[in-house]
Amino acid sequence: RYDLRKAAPMAEKACKGGDATSCIIEGWAMELQAQATNDGAPYREAAKAYKSLCDGRKNARACYEYGTILFNNLGVTADPVLGIRRWDQACNLGSASACTVLAKVYRQGLKTRADDDKASSYAEKACEGKDPAGCLEDAYAKGEANAIVDARINYCVSGGVDECWEMATSYLGGEQPEPRPGLARALLSAGCDLAHAPSCSNAARVALEANDDDVAAQMFRKSCQLGEVSGCSGLAEMILTERAQGDVRSEQYAFEVACSKGEMAAACSMLGLALLEDRRLEDRARARALLRQSCVDATSPARPCFVLGD
Repeated sequence: RYDLRKAAPMAEKACKGGDATSCIIEGWAMELQAQATNDGAPYREAAKAYKSLCDGRKNARACYEYGTILFNNLGVTADPVLGIRRWDQACNLGSASACTVLAKVYRQGLKTRADDDKASSYAEKACEGKDPAGCLEDAYAKGEANAIVDARINYCVSGGVDECWEMATSYLGGEQPEPRPGLARALLSAGCDLAHAPSCSNAARVALEANDDDVAAQMFRKSCQLGEVSGCSGLAEMILTERAQGDVRSEQYAFEVACSKGEMAAACSMLGLALLEDRRLEDRARARALLRQSCVDATSPARPCFVLGD
């Protein structure tokens, strides 16, 4: 698993040995430390390291990172002009990411005057460098509607989960017409694959409307595992209405969350009955509390009250 903090000591040693990539990783670790401590000093140390690599070894990534610190005022005096220059240096050294950010800066006029010609030039270079975000900027620069849609989809499936979510919700909400049938559902599925819990939940609801119960259960389950309460309650409801396979024992976590977050009285009821009746989950004191909670809820079935009476 990726862990920058653990990598930092090894990166520091390798950086001293002359490995440029390790120096970049060490800089990232310093930035992470600055964010965690709200202290600008590590940012300044990172900036110093990036500048040295950029000037001394013409390292494109170092120039890009140094430009980002300067442009965004991260622990140093803000200098957008110099930040843009460093990004331009990085772009010319082969950093597609730097070309992309410059295209966006000039298209939107961020801390500088908007310049469509410069935006288009940088965007084209970024796309040639195979950066999906750069290809999206290139499509915006050219202004072709179909090309913009295709570029947004490509950016989405390449890891741009916010783009997946924004497109899907705008189509489902009627803000924009869906360019082709099923696109919103595909975008939600792509967002779910990128571990975006709301995308999973919404993909599940779309699948339910299409009577695709197996996919809906799968999406609700993943959403629940990612910590989305609505995913847990959705899965629990599908099980209770026999639209998904499973029971309280096999999907206990979903029922626990749906009950504890006040999403479903029925989930509390079924969880209480399972705790009372299933020896593998037996916890009679908690079962009684859950059944009592369900009994006083007007939306809950009558069975918890009968069981309590017994």
